[in-house]
Amino acid sequence: MNITVHRPNQIGGCITEIESNLGSRIIIDVGSNLPGTVSEEVYVKELTKCCAGVFVTHYHGDHVGEFGKVDEHVPIYMGEIGHKVFLNLRETLWDEHIEVARSFETFSAKDRIPVGDMFVTPYRVDHSAYDSYMFLIECDGKKILHTGDFRTHGLTGKGVNALLKHYVKKVDFLICEGTMLSSERESEKMYTEHDLYKDAKGLMLNNKNVFVLCSSTNIDSIASFYKAAIETEKIIVADKYQCSNLDIVTEDAKSDPKVSGIYNFNRKNIYTYSSGNTKLHNYMRGKGFCMFIRAKPFFEDALRRFPDNLLIYSMWEGYLEVGKSYTNPDLIGFLDRARENGSSVKPLHTSGHAYEEAIIELCGIIQPDVIFPIHSPNPGRFEELAKEKKIGGIVKRLDSKKGVDPMKILSCVKEKTSMPTYKIYKGIPYSSHVDINSFDNNDVSIYIKFPYKNMQTDDACFEALALMSKVKGCGNVEIGFNTEYVKSASIKPAHKNAYHRFLYRLDMFQRAFSTWASLTKEAADERDAFVSRMNEQSPSNNIPDKKAEFNENKGEEHVIENKLARTNDGRKYLSEIYQRETGSSLRIDSIHNQLPCGLFDCGVTGKPKEENRILARGFFDIWGFDENDNFCVFELKKDKGNTHLGVISELFFYAVYSHDILLNLDRLHQKRSKVNHRGYDTLYDAVNSKAAKSVGAYFLLGQGAHSLIKDNMNALIELMNSNMFAIKFGTVQYDVNIVNGFGKPDLD
Repeated sequence: MNITVHRPNQIGGCITEIESNLGSRIIIDVGSNLPGTVSEEVYVKELTKCCAGVFVTHYHGDHVGEFGKVDEHVPIYMGEIGHKVFLNLRETLWDEHIEVARSFETFSAKDRIPVGDMFVTPYRVDHSAYDSYMFLIECDGKKILHTGDFRTHGLTGKGVNALLKHYVKKVDFLICEGTMLSSERESEKMYTEHDLYKDAKGLMLNNKNVFVLCSSTNIDSIASFYKAAIETEKIIVADKYQCSNLDIVTEDAKSDPKVSGIYNFNRKNIYTYSSGNTKLHNYMRGKGFCMFIRAKPFFEDALRRFPDNLLIYSMWEGYLEVGKSYTNPDLIGFLDRARENGSSVKPLHTSGHAYEEAIIELCGIIQPDVIFPIHSPNPGRFEELAKEKKIGGIVKRLDSKKGVDPMKILSCVKEKTSMPTYKIYKGIPYSSHVDINSFDNNDVSIYIKFPYKNMQTDDACFEALALMSKVKGCGNVEIGFNTEYVKSASIKPAHKNAYHRFLYRLDMFQRAFSTWASLTKEAADERDAFVSRMNEQSPSNNIPDKKAEFNENKGEEHVIENKLARTNDGRKYLSEIYQRETGSSLRIDSIHNQLPCGLFDCGVTGKPKEENRILARGFFDIWGFDENDNFCVFELKKDKGNTHLGVISELFFYAVYSHDILLNLDRLHQKRSKVNHRGYDTLYDAVNSKAAKSVGAYFLLGQGAHSLIKDNMNALIELMNSNMFAIKFGTVQYDVNIVNGFGKPDLD
């Protein structure tokens, strides 16, 4: 198999070739460059020779503009109704290639079209062009989805994800548009067709004479303005060509009850404009109107006849930016002259392209193994989304005209079986080493394949996955895991201790959130057996026998941890920012770091030794007591780009371990340390005197956290605070630059 995309890293003009191992070849879209775009020329005539077919996603010029250059022996396929709109435009323009346009083959949604040894199935999607399509290509036993242009915030946008779930499902390769990920568009906020309708209605209530400058084929926005005009009792006016487009759409929609009410452009409500119809002009002046126009001299005459008007500009505002490659001087001139004639211009436009959220949702549903970005000058944003675990799969940038074999990319990924890929569910990244299953009642089950892996990894952080699933609206969460390896005689000691910690975490988590978290029977049996064994032992925490480690070369996060806990300035600063968040200050002399949390069976030897270790080795980042004698533990993170959700699991473990072990005198090793390293005697005295009251656990964040945590922080903290142990969770923010200014750590 071979995939080649011509001009992939620009908006518009992308041409995609897909060739099977047996030599069948199709082309998707033959678009022209958008005005102002400078890129290499694609020789469409030569490119399409011996091609099995050209499939067009929709009728916009940047997707079909080169149709007249397609080899005359090659069929061109387009959606049936979209073709009617396309043909109407070409006939109106007296296009020199009109006979080619008339010869197109047409299809309907979900037709499975055989092309050589491939199949192409079109799925209708929401876009600013009516009757637009994605294509699902079956080739060499694999599924490829080419999105074309799509969105989910239009009038029929909700149907896109349902279509993906029920018909497209899992795919191997995704060729995905990324228009809204470009630097020119990424700052645009979500603005839906419904938002446009509401704002348009408000403007029409306050303005008698309204002109709408928009694309004649942007049917969704026209429908929004049409609805607003009807509800504000304005007459609707359009030229003959615009009316013919609306007739095509109305005729198509009336057979589908899902959309017949949306695209019902009743001609009884629409008046056909002509410059000589004075009777209509007088009626418009008396009644008030909404008239659809384009940037043509014919409509400038209409603007002059009604000088006291509101002109709604419903196209991309970038066209009006002076000095850009995409500047449209014709539109700028048209609007300038309209203002001179008395028009008040108001921009009101919604994009025809998928926002980042929609792309993330799409990837979460179809779970592609490899993603090829197209239709965007910023393909790197796809790589960033993958790094942030917002989308799964491997992102492969394409160079124009250079084909790639996606099977080789896929085989390279699968050869690295120890490295997980990712799937997305409800915006949550799940490692391929974790199974996630959802049910009709919104409950989910989470199955951990490698329970002996570190809790901060994406492979074993079940607490984080369960909590985020609940935050994202899931119902009950059931947790299970693979018990086969850990039962084998060949299990490594380190894995065994990590597995014991996994079982301990599992027990504490299920007890903390018993109202909605449960275990599979096998998991519950394993947990119960472990708890029973531990209760028969004499588990105790180990005592630090040396100062906390400090190595300037170990990384900035390690340095920050030591500066906060082992310098006077750092301790004061930590107390201040803790007070800012909680209202209480920390006791300066109680702040320490690297407190060990390795549980041992001290009934065997009387003291911790490696051979009687129960739980895997671990350390609290920073801990201390506040002025109310609450024991506080902090999990420190520096980078906003931290790509793991496991920080949630880490903090939860340290919190419940503190509650269960450290504040229980029977679980602390009875012999006080000869030298008070890392403040252990402070902890022992507080527990022995029963002064320690409760546990507070805090994310200590520098530049931020994983974006999923950051975006849902309030809901996450609220959920964590509903735990049955009355542990208080929260966040404390620190300034990296301030901490870096503190001296070298020297306190114990």
